[in-house]
Amino acid sequence: MKRLLVSTSLFKLMVLVALVMLLSSCGSTDLDEISPALTFDGVSINNSPSAVTTTPTRTLSGTVEPGATVEVTQGTSTTQATVTGDLWTAEVTLQPGVNLLTVSAADARGNQGLFSLALTYDAVSIESYTTPIATTSLDVSGLVDPDPAVSSSLALEVTLPDKSTLTPVPAAVVDDTWTATISGLQEGDNALRASVSVPGVTDPVEVLLTLKVNLTDSIASVAFDQGLSSVVLPAQILKGSADADAAVKLSPLPIETLPITAVAGVWSATVENLSVGKNPFTASVTDPTSNKTTVTRSLLRVEQTPPLLENISPAKDATGVAATDNIVVVFNEAMTAASVEGNLTLSDGTSVPATVTYDESTLTATLDPIADLAPSTTYTVTLDTGVTDARTPPNNLPQALTWSFTTVP
Repeated sequence: MKRLLVSTSLFKLMVLVALVMLLSSCGSTDLDEISPALTFDGVSINNSPSAVTTTPTRTLSGTVEPGATVEVTQGTSTTQATVTGDLWTAEVTLQPGVNLLTVSAADARGNQGLFSLALTYDAVSIESYTTPIATTSLDVSGLVDPDPAVSSSLALEVTLPDKSTLTPVPAAVVDDTWTATISGLQEGDNALRASVSVPGVTDPVEVLLTLKVNLTDSIASVAFDQGLSSVVLPAQILKGSADADAAVKLSPLPIETLPITAVAGVWSATVENLSVGKNPFTASVTDPTSNKTTVTRSLLRVEQTPPLLENISPAKDATGVAATDNIVVVFNEAMTAASVEGNLTLSDGTSVPATVTYDESTLTATLDPIADLAPSTTYTVTLDTGVTDARTPPNNLPQALTWSFTTVP
């Protein structure tokens, strides 16, 4: 009986050893189960990047793990990207409106990495307007595909409250922007229709907007100083005018937006982290008699070849900057420290002595003036084209970037 127990124990021990060896053998197998790293235009894929274009073709680019293949799926069609080293590019053709695309990468072992993005082809849009208004005339503007085959077909039609129409409304087109002055509006709701014909698309592409005219009641006043405009820097100052007794609200309100200030009918706000593409903002006021007026403008952040700036501080045209503040620039990808430290400068008309450091962990460059800044002085920050990312081969800034701010009195 004792021998049986010993044999049973020995058998259990042998099974245990075999199991450990099997598990050890499995653990020692070098299985690559990591998804290949994949980025889009240097923007972190976690940010779900979106962009707006006024042309139907778009070249996508980014980085990928060397040796991986990249595909772009749009609806039922798939485009094979060209991969060179750790860089990939692919050209897609967009349909008017929002296009949902999925970019996927696969390595030799079949591991996949992917992300989705939305690209908008604005064949025509209405970007700049005010409603309600206390007059029968209004300036409006928007975007249009600059291809003559599209822009030449731009038609603006207004249906008045009495169901009659103002047509055609002449519009001026410069590059991808159109502007028009609409006269002859009537009291009540006036429907503006902007449309174009796009080659290969059966029905006209159109957008609609209701413009309310109120000729009897008091209308609160609010306006943007900026028209529809393109910008490069991710932080901007929005400002304008309003009735002195009206409270201004700005929407949408990103978390990074600083408080709106309003003094003697002049309002301003700092917005940060503008997305590449179209960023629409609406300023609204409600006067003491509860009349509400809104005015809409869009800032078009121009897309660049990487690297890009995620944020800057102080913002472009900022005022009241403390004399002890540092200049901070946040990039969207890893940079070559020496290039940043040698090409980030500050000037008040002359060179301002400062130290520049680059933090690889936060992708942040900090310019620290040796002495406090002078009061009531306008300073200019410059990022020269010598700034490069850490890729191989490196990418330079496509153009020098400059912006100014003013210190407190």
